Amino acid sequence: MVAKKGLSRFWTWGVFLTMAIELAASPCFSDEQKPRVMLNVNGEKEVHLIRDGKNVVERVPMDETTRGDILVYTLTYQNNDTIIVKNLTVVDPIPEHTAYVSESAQGKDTKILFSINGGATYLEPPITYKSLDTSGKETVQTAPPELYTHIKWIVQAPVHPNETGTTTFKVKVK
Repeated sequence: MVAKKGLSRFWTWGVFLTMAIELAASPCFSDEQKPRVMLNVNGEKEVHLIRDGKNVVERVPMDETTRGDILVYTLTYQNNDTIIVKNLTVVDPIPEHTAYVSESAQGKDTKILFSINGGATYLEPPITYKSLDTSGKETVQTAPPELYTHIKWIVQAPVHPNETGTTTFKVKVK
């Protein structure tokens, strides 16, 4: 349940820790050969401050969040193996009680896909779905970012041993 005045540290870290983040590499590896890729997730809150008469945006720890806050998640991956990793895929769900901020997902050398069905399928925006209008007629609608449930980054460049990369996205607390 979301508190009216804000979300506690427990809630914020609960979302942070329960994200079912997945890493995958090229399917040509057997279970014994799967590369060792480490993933670190960091969450921060965007705050607007006035500095020298100018409005600036800074990122601060998510000690407390309230409805309307913008949270920024950074996922850092590192190849801790001696082999080159190809087709690295990072999948992250949109945290509960938040909505994806349109066009905020980023990642160098990545193809970014989204799911609106719990990660069953992924597509590039605009994502469309079928629904029934008030008369019962089937219509095709474009899914707003608030319906996105997961983000998938497919790293297009090989990830060499000890190499790192980052992906980011923003959400708004509901």
